[in-house]
Amino acid sequence: MKLIKYRVRKFRSVQDCGWVTLDQVNALLGENESGKTNMLLPLWKLRPSSNGEISLLSDAPRGEYTEVRETPDEDKPLFVTAIFELNATEKNAIAEIASCPEEWLETVSISRRFDGKYIIQFPNANPKRTCERNSVLSAINTFIQNLDDLQPNKTDAKPRVKLAELMSNLRAEVEKETSPVATRELQQIINEVETLDMTKVSKTGGILDFRRNCLDSLGALLSEVSTESPTSNPDARKKALQLMPSFIYYSNYGNLDGEIYLPKVISDLEKKDLPARDAAKARTLKVLFEFLRLSPEEILEMGKDITAPESADEATVQKRAEIKKERAVLLESAGTQFTKAFSEWWRQGDYVFSFRADGDHFKIWVSDSLRPDPIELENRSAGLQWFFSFFLVFINERYDTHQGSILLLDEPGVTLHPMAQKDLFSFFEGLSKDNQILYTTHSPFLMNPDKLDQVRAVYVDSDGHSCVSSDLRARVNSGTDSAQKAIFPVHSALGLTVSEVMFLGCQIVLVEGPSDQ
Repeated sequence: MKLIKYRVRKFRSVQDCGWVTLDQVNALLGENESGKTNMLLPLWKLRPSSNGEISLLSDAPRGEYTEVRETPDEDKPLFVTAIFELNATEKNAIAEIASCPEEWLETVSISRRFDGKYIIQFPNANPKRTCERNSVLSAINTFIQNLDDLQPNKTDAKPRVKLAELMSNLRAEVEKETSPVATRELQQIINEVETLDMTKVSKTGGILDFRRNCLDSLGALLSEVSTESPTSNPDARKKALQLMPSFIYYSNYGNLDGEIYLPKVISDLEKKDLPARDAAKARTLKVLFEFLRLSPEEILEMGKDITAPESADEATVQKRAEIKKERAVLLESAGTQFTKAFSEWWRQGDYVFSFRADGDHFKIWVSDSLRPDPIELENRSAGLQWFFSFFLVFINERYDTHQGSILLLDEPGVTLHPMAQKDLFSFFEGLSKDNQILYTTHSPFLMNPDKLDQVRAVYVDSDGHSCVSSDLRARVNSGTDSAQKAIFPVHSALGLTVSEVMFLGCQIVLVEGPSDQ
């Protein structure tokens, strides 16, 4: 499934943002406190990969909390509606369940209420409830013609006349109507043909075969107008919910320290109730050791010293030395692999990463071509630390935890240099081959001036509600100061692009005023 648009209503600062159309990479641009996060959280709570429980106290608009709280669960408001586009395999799976045409399943609408219940609909489903009058007349006329051509034996002569009279009467009834034939009326026609007394008809005269063909043809017309909408099929709705991608929300990116105490790592990875910041760091550590293909327990075990070295024989000492050497080689190999992968996305220097273990401690060292001396990761720039952790998590989980998921990134890369933010945007475009991405920012460097259709401005309207607009001249149309501030980074991005052209390969002459140009 691909998310093509969504709508948030009555969620925190958002009253009704209208439909927000989406691409593979999408930026929500706005100043602080404009409500950018409140545009990500409803999607996360639509189907969170983890956590993301609905909290009425936190999520309902404060001014309407009492009203929403006292509303019966079945009448509680929808806070998010998402429209997904289904691929061929997904359409086929639901069509088999619902016994409906696949063209009815181009999209599915999935909404969620504050009580947690889902509302699932198929907007393209258009079941017919009436049959075209001409189609029914054409079928009856064909029956009459075939009946005239039938040469019955003496036994079937009277039943043939009765059947011909019935067909003529049915044709007259349909002809005098001007509106399409309703399902009920078509069923009545079938019943009249079906209940006609045929007890004295011979089995070889052709009358019974004629009636059977007649009923089959009318039944085919009836089935066309009797197909139920997949929206009314609980199994089809359940399948659509199963196919919906999960949403992964990131606001804490779990920056790692340069020196990691392995026993604490083992303890933290077993805990389920860590604070958000510690949980984010624990997740990054988990991914780090998955990348190393060694667990913290294995690294500790491989680094153990001989318990009684004075009584150990040479073979035992040699074996323990080989195990420690293997640990060092495994970590060095992982460092080489990580360095190669990292250099494909980070272009702000030629960095070399080295993973080493010393007793109960695991260390991450970093060097580069300008400063070849290895330095602990925690003593490098905040931007490098952030990108290291971010890159590690997303590269390692993209084919596992993140596979098919939609990524919601809240203010990524705020500590990065502008040029590094450009690298981060390129990284997003690489990730978007497998995952849709929505991120919030107020940086002009985290957007592509050539793809401003991916940018949505988030601002506060005159009533204090968060609004979203694809109109990047929203300040002209809204008249609010917040809208003007929201799109300022867009103007900056465009201005910087023009400035780069001006300053590359040109001789700039400064003049006093516009008339001096």
